[in-house]
Amino acid sequence: MAVTMRSGRPRACPPGLAGQRGYGYAFALLAVLLLGIYLAKVGEVWSSQQRRAREAVLLQQGDEIRRAVASYVAATQEGQPRYPKSLAELVQDERGTVLRRHLRRAYRDPITGLDWAYIDAPGGGFLGVYSKSLARPLKQAGFRPPYRGFADQRTYQAWRFAAWPSSRGLGR
Repeated sequence: MAVTMRSGRPRACPPGLAGQRGYGYAFALLAVLLLGIYLAKVGEVWSSQQRRAREAVLLQQGDEIRRAVASYVAATQEGQPRYPKSLAELVQDERGTVLRRHLRRAYRDPITGLDWAYIDAPGGGFLGVYSKSLARPLKQAGFRPPYRGFADQRTYQAWRFAAWPSSRGLGR
C-alpha cells in the first residue's frame, strides 16, 4: 500500500527512509570486497606455512635417506653391490644372513608427492636423492653443516642429499 502525500501523489518510500536509498547495497559490496581481500591474505599465509612445513619434511627425509645410504655402504661386504638400486633396498637389505633396515620406509618427495630423483653412483645404484621440483625454496640460509651448500639455491633440485664417496671412504 502506497502512502499518499497531502498533495495526493503517492510517495515512493515511507517517511524517514527517503534519504537512504542504495547505501545498504554499497556497504554490502564494500564488505564483500574487504572480506575477499582478507581471505586472500589468509590464503597466502596458509600457503607459505604449508610450503615451509613440506620444506622441513624434505630436509628431514632427505637426511634420513642420505644416512641410510651411508649405512648401506658401510654394511657392504666383499662381492656385494656397494650402492642400493632403490629405496626399497634401504628398507629391506637382504644381502647378508641378517635382514637390515637402513630406512624405516620408502618416502616420497614431500614437495612434489612423486618419487625422488636418484643421484647415480659409480658402478651402479644410487648414492643419494633430490627433489624433481623446480620451485624456488623459501629457506635460503641457516643450513646445518652437511647442507650449507643449499644456501641461496634457485630450485629444490639443487638440494642434493647424498652419501658422497671420498678418498677416505664415505664422506659427508
